[in-house]
Amino acid sequence: MLAMAAIAFVGCDKEEETSVTGTLIGTWEMTKLWSQSEGWDTEFGAQWGYVLTVRFYENGSAVATQIDSSGTQTQRTTYQMTAGTLRITLPNGQTNIAVIESLTATELILAYGDTKEYYKRIG
Repeated sequence: MLAMAAIAFVGCDKEEETSVTGTLIGTWEMTKLWSQSEGWDTEFGAQWGYVLTVRFYENGSAVATQIDSSGTQTQRTTYQMTAGTLRITLPNGQTNIAVIESLTATELILAYGDTKEYYKRIG
């Protein structure tokens, strides 16, 4: 689930308008995962029993941490942010791309296909 929800972004060919006014560097907690075509959304956070955070470092590395009833899992990756996209490279070499729909001081919205991930800055 960690790879699916936070890091395994799927490429998007559709042009999206982006709003990048903040920095990606820091720690982000996923608050919601939404799919338009599937017609569902999933809430994240301690109150739902599932916490997913991603820490982006200045050196181009990132660490995703998932905490749920089965314990804590961590995955290290690398990333590049260019022209409104976030390119994630997983340890197995797989590279995935998400469109940055919004990046402000407090909010990050990533889109891939018809799915969006919503994050809030926590550090």
